Amino acid sequence: MYVVAARNGSTTPALHQQLKNSVFSYRASVKMAPPIQVDPQAENPLIALKFPKCPYPRQLTKKETMDSLSHWQSCMRNYFRRTPQYAQFFRRNAIWDPSKTNYGFQGDESDVQADDLECLLDTIASFMPGPYITHQITKMTINMQSVWDVIWNHYGVKPTQLTSLDFMSLKMESDDRYIDLYDKMIYHSTTHLCPAGTIDDTILAADKKLAQADNLTTSHKNLITLLWLNKINPKLIGIVKLEYTKDLKSGMPLCSLARTIADNVDSLLMRFADHKIQSVASTAPDAEQTQSQVLRFQNQPRFPGPRNNFRGRGQLR
Repeated sequence: MYVVAARNGSTTPALHQQLKNSVFSYRASVKMAPPIQVDPQAENPLIALKFPKCPYPRQLTKKETMDSLSHWQSCMRNYFRRTPQYAQFFRRNAIWDPSKTNYGFQGDESDVQADDLECLLDTIASFMPGPYITHQITKMTINMQSVWDVIWNHYGVKPTQLTSLDFMSLKMESDDRYIDLYDKMIYHSTTHLCPAGTIDDTILAADKKLAQADNLTTSHKNLITLLWLNKINPKLIGIVKLEYTKDLKSGMPLCSLARTIADNVDSLLMRFADHKIQSVASTAPDAEQTQSQVLRFQNQPRFPGPRNNFRGRGQLR
């Protein structure tokens, strides 16, 4: 993709040099090396900057997760928003009506807009593994959010209060870092925040509905961080309490320490492992020794009482 800057009228070598310098400064700031084309003889000199290309979105498979679809959605939006005729449909307020002529677009180019929209919707539908929901995407949507909803519903991964329960089953994969699990938990919580209008009996309002959508607060993230520590190793909570006492007492939120902790999980567990074992050994008796003492006590014969005609060793008959 090229961004072209033009200047009408005559030009001078000084102007060309100034344009070149601005281009080189931009290239250095974004660490790019695009080709620069300047024609000093042209009446309208052009400078072309070639931006990094967005990867073409992958084809969807028959099985997708909410995480994989969210990543695919980001690729789709970034790729097609770079095309002028499609970018207009990704705006926040962009809507259309498939029941009306030209999807309800007005103006001299309404038919062109309708053609561009149909092309975009057909292209999005072509990424599906089959033609099952093509009609829903092309004829039953009113904006881009409704397009994503159709796809999410097809795969059964649209976030609901039911899928929010999957939070506790999140775990580290074999190639995950500790911070990856934390980011998964934050992402899952973010995608399951209650939207506006959610009914909650604890709300003081008469209709018992949320006036605004929930936000992920710092207190919420603190709780997520606590659960994250427990998922890695329940001992980490006590270790973090000892290691970061000063920070936590000063008022620093636990979630602010998450990335620092993630970089030091292994060293923290290793450093406090011996300390933990010694403290347990010094306060708790050995289990085998305790068991043997109990057995000896149980097997000990009762103190013999006096009996008639007792003949002890060394006693006269």
